[in-house]
Amino acid sequence: MNSEQPGQNKSDAGVTLETDVQFLRGVGPRKAAVFNKLGVKCAGDLLEYFPRSYEFRPPFTMMNELFPDHNVTVAGEIVQMRFNARSRPPRMDVTLEDPTGRCRLVWFHGGYLRDKFFPEDKIAAWGKIARYKDTLQITNPGWKEITDIDQVLQEQGHATPVY
Repeated sequence: MNSEQPGQNKSDAGVTLETDVQFLRGVGPRKAAVFNKLGVKCAGDLLEYFPRSYEFRPPFTMMNELFPDHNVTVAGEIVQMRFNARSRPPRMDVTLEDPTGRCRLVWFHGGYLRDKFFPEDKIAAWGKIARYKDTLQITNPGWKEITDIDQVLQEQGHATPVY
């Protein structure tokens, strides 16, 4: 006779609120050390570890509908990128394209992004649109990798926890 309850794996059997976080599935010793620094020592602590805030992203907008001074989320494919270490401050410039147009993304002190972006990557970026030398751009936007624009549409209206 099987004592497992429906939907429960054998590896989950015996997990209690006092179970050390290291022994939870997918954690292990290295992640447990990070959790311990945050004050999460057992499974019960995870239930009380709440986000410090929530991020509500601006509405998704196609590139041909962008206007200065609007907060938007854009998504597309990287068609051009350049890190300029000689400018003051150094900056990362990325040109993002969707089927309707292009938008420039600029990160000042963006050297940490050099190994994050590659041509043909698909990303979503959000921030305030500005006009600079007849080009629409977002300065220091938030961003994330995506598989396609449908992913952005599905996530629209959802709050993202910030820990």
